Amino acid sequence: MLREVLHLLGVDLDHKLAEIRAQVEEFRARTTHQVTEQVKATGLMVGFAFVGAIAAIATFTIFLVALYRWLDMYKGPFAALAALGAVMAL
Repeated sequence: MLREVLHLLGVDLDHKLAEIRAQVEEFRARTTHQVTEQVKATGLMVGFAFVGAIAAIATFTIFLVALYRWLDMYKGPFAALAALGAVMAL
């Protein structure tokens, strides 16, 4: 009965409900896409940060070995160890 009264007044209830459902579906699809893209971007950033940290640690290790070997040749092992201790303390 309500549908007939609304139809006489010019309101198509089924059409309005279909529009609302379509808007809800479009919003859900858009939100899902945005969340997926954000997760991809965040994962990529975390991966690059991890690779950068590994590269920085490797570079620092190579620096320490080179410093020790250089000082060991010219000043002896105890001076080389003291220099490494000073660098590590910094």
